[in-house]
Amino acid sequence: MIAVLALAAATAAPPGPLQAAETAFAQGDYQRADALATAAAEPPQQGAALYLAALARFRSGHPSEALEALDLAQRASDPPAAGLFHYNRAACLYELERFGEAEAEYLTAASLDPSLATLSLVNASYAALDGGSPERARQIARRARASAKSAEADLVADLESNIGVKGSERATAEYREGLAAYDAGRFEEARGHFRRASELDPADGRSLIMSGASSFRLGARGEARADLNESLRRRLDEDDARTAHDYLQALAGGLPSRKGWEGAVRLAAGFDNDPLQTGFFEGVARRSPTENASGVATADVALAVRPRLSDALGAEIAYVFNQVAYLTDAASDLSLQQHELASALELAIRDNLRIGAALSGQVSFTGVSRFRGLQAVAGASAWAAIDEGDWTTTRVDVGWMRKQGIDSDFDYLTGSRTDAALTQQVRFKSLSLDVGYRLRAELIGSSLQTAGASQNPFAYLGNALWASTRITGAYGSFDVTAGYESRSYFDDVLVSDGRGGSDRHRNDRRWFGGFSASTALTKSLSLSMRYDLLLNRSDTESGSSGPRGSATSDARSYDRHLLMVGTTVTW
Repeated sequence: MIAVLALAAATAAPPGPLQAAETAFAQGDYQRADALATAAAEPPQQGAALYLAALARFRSGHPSEALEALDLAQRASDPPAAGLFHYNRAACLYELERFGEAEAEYLTAASLDPSLATLSLVNASYAALDGGSPERARQIARRARASAKSAEADLVADLESNIGVKGSERATAEYREGLAAYDAGRFEEARGHFRRASELDPADGRSLIMSGASSFRLGARGEARADLNESLRRRLDEDDARTAHDYLQALAGGLPSRKGWEGAVRLAAGFDNDPLQTGFFEGVARRSPTENASGVATADVALAVRPRLSDALGAEIAYVFNQVAYLTDAASDLSLQQHELASALELAIRDNLRIGAALSGQVSFTGVSRFRGLQAVAGASAWAAIDEGDWTTTRVDVGWMRKQGIDSDFDYLTGSRTDAALTQQVRFKSLSLDVGYRLRAELIGSSLQTAGASQNPFAYLGNALWASTRITGAYGSFDVTAGYESRSYFDDVLVSDGRGGSDRHRNDRRWFGGFSASTALTKSLSLSMRYDLLLNRSDTESGSSGPRGSATSDARSYDRHLLMVGTTVTW
């Protein structure tokens, strides 16, 4: 509330009804003073009488009627002094909780009457504070401090104390409301609460961190970055400062996460209608999909350490273990086990531009009854990404890897791979869309089919286009992917049907797609489901329909369906 209501009366009136009204006012009989002053409101003392009636009405607790009388007094031939009029009008507006208008009237009074300057500025500051503008209240309080005489110093000190206490209490309430809205996924509302909390208590940076986090979830990357940088210039404990840095690193690139290290274990089970078509065994044997079809179980373990190098430089060292086990006897020796170790660095050159590089190594094994080495891989990759704005990012990736078949049965997997990809991402709040193109040169060998002695090339030049979209919400996420790839193999295919053979250049057309959905049961436990579809059509099938055709089709055209349901634990 305002500190002082110095509602001053006009100069003493001559004997008569108005003097009787002033006497009643001085005795605290405000109702009688109002009646007498209203009756005396005739020229040449109309303005003075209405002004006194206004003071009496205010003291009686009727600010609306007081404001009406004041405005009439101002239009009379004998209006009250300008400074007093604006000061007392401000007092009425304040009581009516019209804080913005009250603030403006107090400031006008301060400029018109130097004797009321400090008092008017103090009350203008209270009006700004109660109107929800703590920063403006502080600015006005500094003006009051500068103009205050020694007798007014305590008045200004009380104001400054009230601004601090009231601001802190309201800031805490706004912060709690912001947390509730954030946890409920109402990020726009949460950001508003956090920003008001920051205005109420500018020394505390926590509210700006959460305002930045809300902007991050809304896709407003520029606003998020501004809030987080400002939070680091305010009061933060060590944990809060680390959180602010983590969000800034997340804005700067894809490598850093909100933890210095993390781990995940995923167990899943499902059905694969054609385990041969994994990329390692494609076309190696002639079996129909019915013979290949198998239940499948997978286990994945991922560990990642992300040391903090600087605000602009992120790093990651990760290990991933993957075991795919086919459950039928016919497919069990197609089971795969993979171990991968990778390290990466990403540098934010500017807020909207980052570059990165990675080194990786992988070892794969296959089989159950004949467990043996399949392939060893070492590679390097680099990328650059630029954010054109809050909603779009363009990324370029290039990579090269050297492959070596381990067991002699897999010599055909020896060679190299070169990739180049361009991706455009569009984000809108909980929805993101990626569209991309990839050029791949797979420069490895050919396998020899045991039946018919036909060659199956693995080296190809591939061009792929794809699109994917992700929707995230309070209960989980949903992804959909679709794409097309054209593969032109470098080696001709020798097809033998027992009566001779012919060389044919192999070209495959591949349509792929699928969806995945996940939902969090707890902070660290989630359930997921995934479906993948691959339709491969090769022009070396002699008119057959692939695996469903003749025994000499070499299984180069096929449909693959993979459905998995799993659970993931993270820490």
